[in-house]
Amino acid sequence: IVYGCVSGEIQDPAAGAPIGNLKFKVNTSGTITEYMTIFGATGGVNIDNSLIVGNNTIDTSAILECQSTTKGLLLPRMTETQRDAISAPAEGLTLYNSTTEKINFRDSGAWRIVTST
Repeated sequence: IVYGCVSGEIQDPAAGAPIGNLKFKVNTSGTITEYMTIFGATGGVNIDNSLIVGNNTIDTSAILECQSTTKGLLLPRMTETQRDAISAPAEGLTLYNSTTEKINFRDSGAWRIVTST
């Protein structure tokens, strides 16, 4: 049972200007339920549970699910020089290398190329 929908503007205290909006549903006990949506934030976004794009249900084993029959997932695109300038890249980090026009991922401390057979 949804008690209400709370929403508000996120302000940049230094500039006194809006930088995004926050919206979430709460139940009768005041607990956040079902989903939280953040629009237009200029900084990082912290999602405590799961994030779904394109629908309202998510597979319980997923932290991120994108559903669409008309759009795809676009990886971050950067040159090889930009890729190599990433400080301490995480294992599994994935991106599109615009220099080689190939998908790269971090594995065992090195950049690998996704290949097809």
